[in-house]
Amino acid sequence: MNTYLSNMILIVITIAVLAGVHILGSIYYNLDKEVEKFEPKKLFKGLVKVLIVVAIISGITYVWLVYTHLGLVNNEIIDPYIICYITSLYYFIKATAVLIKIFGVEEYLNKKLSK
Repeated sequence: MNTYLSNMILIVITIAVLAGVHILGSIYYNLDKEVEKFEPKKLFKGLVKVLIVVAIISGITYVWLVYTHLGLVNNEIIDPYIICYITSLYYFIKATAVLIKIFGVEEYLNKKLSK
């Protein structure tokens, strides 16, 4: 159970880092390209969204660990790892997409394809 809990903590931290990187990349891109003006309210909403996601994952993991410890469920039922992997993959893709925008890959490909 300790290994499981420490793995889940690492995954939650990873999700928080990926979400933070995505937010920072989005701020940089929007300010650099002047797509949008900096809006503290929008940044706050993004941070709240990340905190909610982390809270949900933490809650699911806690309940799962309690139920497993009490013997109410066994490990054959869907594991919170799956939810965490999907969430981390989601934020990984979002962070990568922002990086692609920052480096101008999207604009470059659009120019090449339009010729």
